[in-house]
Amino acid sequence: MYLSQGQESSINTDLLETIIVSDARSFAQDPRFCLSVMAEIACRALSPAVNDPGTAIDVIGRGVRILSTYAQNKSDEIEVKYPSVHVAPLQNNDLLEDFFSPVARDGASMREIQIRVLKGLSMLSKGWPEIFAEAAHTLAFETLEHATRADHIDSDRYLIKSTYYNLFSGEYSNKKHSCRASNSVVGKSRAKHSRENGRMLCAKSKRC
Repeated sequence: MYLSQGQESSINTDLLETIIVSDARSFAQDPRFCLSVMAEIACRALSPAVNDPGTAIDVIGRGVRILSTYAQNKSDEIEVKYPSVHVAPLQNNDLLEDFFSPVARDGASMREIQIRVLKGLSMLSKGWPEIFAEAAHTLAFETLEHATRADHIDSDRYLIKSTYYNLFSGEYSNKKHSCRASNSVVGKSRAKHSRENGRMLCAKSKRC
């Protein structure tokens, strides 16, 4: 806690008495802790020892509802009672990452989990784009990468990719796709140029 210069020491004591310090985090004090615990429940359900994707799917749905409620009640136009007191606000991208990123990672090999994660991110992105769109698109692409590297049969991999492109086919996805396509074209152009240079050198040396 920092005080402006020139403040009396008695104010420091009064302010410290209003702050609750505990040995453990709580849901009421730390909303990110709540989302992290829910993600841990889902990841535990996805572990080989438990193998319960149904519980993970249920947790994903609950997480989406909690984040939806947060977005519905979030307002930038609130009455500031104490303008001299500043508390760092919650970052929307942190909220989504705390919840979705571990589940997408641990459920990478399960088609139903990846699809449910993508649908949950899409609901939040389209429902409250000004709050969740940027982070949701980033995490959706991360989910697709996890699925691409996992051991899926071709039909499952195709279904996951189709779900991603159907839900996130906007400007962000197009930029990603265009960037990859552009890199591929550049690579082919460089290879062709290298081959042509090789032929020219061979022709000049008359050794090829």
